[in-house]
Amino acid sequence: MKVMKNQRGLTLVELLAALVILSIISLSLFTFFIQASSYNTQNKNKLVAINIARGVTERLNDYTEIKEAESKGSFTYERCLSSGGNNEYCTSLYRTTINNLTYHIEIIVEDHQTTGQFHLPNGSLLTQGIGYSSQIRVLLQDQILAELGSVIQE
Repeated sequence: MKVMKNQRGLTLVELLAALVILSIISLSLFTFFIQASSYNTQNKNKLVAINIARGVTERLNDYTEIKEAESKGSFTYERCLSSGGNNEYCTSLYRTTINNLTYHIEIIVEDHQTTGQFHLPNGSLLTQGIGYSSQIRVLLQDQILAELGSVIQE
């Protein structure tokens, strides 16, 4: 039997070692992409919630049930239904489905009117006059994703 020296090639041990190293690197990259995807989904949901809250603030003065309510406080889908609103009307005001996720809208209104100038958090003038200070919350699965302040003018 003739023994060949200086053969080129990989032994089984070298091949297994390379495979283990490659597997470890692949797993660490895979977990990074999973976390990045989760983070991306959370940010997308927050962005949608902020846009919903902005839309609510733009049409807040059209919410006649809030202006006509004897007591202010928290306005939700459930309160709308209990005050005689039909399901379709209440859903259009307090629930929005985007990307197969249902966002719940809650509007909290102070009981007393405020007179004067209303400012945004950055200090710029929002409006002036008489109105009710309000806070709009957008929730997804009972977690608050966005909160914005606004004024319901008389």
